Amino acid sequence: MLLHCESEHWHIIDIALLPADCGRGAGTKILDALEASARQQGVGALTLSVLADNSAAHRLYLRRGFAEMGQAGAAHIAMKKDLA
Repeated sequence: MLLHCESEHWHIIDIALLPADCGRGAGTKILDALEASARQQGVGALTLSVLADNSAAHRLYLRRGFAEMGQAGAAHIAMKKDLA
């Protein structure tokens, strides 16, 4: 995982899982732990961008409470989860 941390929000640059771990809850556990840590430190939001054609990751982020913020370039969707 690559993460850019600022006081008001943390931007998830990348989360990579081995194919054998996909669909087994690893991504959910990572996001839950990241959110808990951000909340403890008073961070107001998590942000990320996901490839528009990565439907599995997009569904995961929607299930975890991220909302679409629009296009982030030609191939990505910007997403945000408010924590406040």
